[in-house]
Amino acid sequence: MPSKKEALLAVISDEAKFIATAEKAFKSVDVDGSGKLDPSELKSCLATFNADFDAPPPSDERVQEYIALLDTDEVDGLISFEEFQILLKAMMTVTLEMLE
Repeated sequence: MPSKKEALLAVISDEAKFIATAEKAFKSVDVDGSGKLDPSELKSCLATFNADFDAPPPSDERVQEYIALLDTDEVDGLISFEEFQILLKAMMTVTLEMLE
């Protein structure tokens, strides 16, 4: 069985695996099925990530900062799947760095 680091590297380095992983993750946090993440859905996603590292959940202000950085397509305050992929790749990269 591959280590967590090996599994992450396999996903990040294979575009098809990354897209499949991103789609699964996105669908799991897109609670209302709208195809976009609203601030509460994004906060839930980030809180889950933070919990993996014993970090506190993000503040509402931090969530808004992420939205401001990521929401580049329609600037509607919602995170599209394409924007989510940027966040997910960054989170995976941070995780890899922490595992080294």
